Amino acid sequence: MSFDTSKGTVYPPLNPMLNSVYNALKKHAPSLKDCPAFDDFVEAYEALEYDMRGEMENESITSIRTRKLGRTS
Repeated sequence: MSFDTSKGTVYPPLNPMLNSVYNALKKHAPSLKDCPAFDDFVEAYEALEYDMRGEMENESITSIRTRKLGRTS
């Protein structure tokens, strides 16, 4: 489930590699949500999530193209 911060709603990651970071942010949000450093950590998490989502999409596209061309890797 998502949680709210002073900057908006933070959503769970699509990439499971970020679950531990998300869970730590969610756990500490009630006590740290007004701290500027917490906002920085949330921003870094969201940037990683965005970048990793792009990587996952690129891998999927590459996989589809490879199958269409009949290649194995």
